[in-house]
Amino acid sequence: MKLGAFCIFYSCFSGIVQSYLLPQNIILVGMPNSGKSYLGARLAQHLSIPHYDTDDYNPYMKQWKTTKKDWRCFRKEEHKIVSHFLETPDPKIISTGGGIIENHQTFHRFLNRDPEQDLIIQVIRHYDPKETRKNLPDTMEKLWLKRSKFYFSITDVYYWNQGSPADFLKWFEENIKHAVNKNSIKIKQSRITKSTLKFDRDRIL
Repeated sequence: MKLGAFCIFYSCFSGIVQSYLLPQNIILVGMPNSGKSYLGARLAQHLSIPHYDTDDYNPYMKQWKTTKKDWRCFRKEEHKIVSHFLETPDPKIISTGGGIIENHQTFHRFLNRDPEQDLIIQVIRHYDPKETRKNLPDTMEKLWLKRSKFYFSITDVYYWNQGSPADFLKWFEENIKHAVNKNSIKIKQSRITKSTLKFDRDRIL
């Protein structure tokens, strides 16, 4: 494709994305194996925009991590990766690792985001509280207790992943794509209270 044709196509495509008032970056956060990567890929396909999974680009992902230093190196590299994706101007879906909020730089980047640029969706699903997973620093229960307050403090909207990818796309169409604006996001965010957090924890574990 010639550069001129590409520019025209991208300009039209950007207009389509903008017409739905979607932020530039749609970021999926949540616990390990909540479905962030799979749902992110399906959503990107549905919207015809790129999908990036931070774990796919992290060289420490396949290394066995047994010490705090190992995890610090992993989180530091994760921060570099997500920062790079966030700085690129194209519309995109970003699926993050479960512990991405444990890096204070990444957490504050999300916390102080521009709502017109970044939309954060927390993906939640039920877990066995005693479940452990390969190469994770703790049980799912302890990870949730440690991370949940950080997830909710940066979350714009959250999705209970209890169905199929088609259910997620339907939820996105009904709740985000045709309705997202500053007011709706603030309303949804205001519902996330301490009592909601306790209720969510009881449902998740």
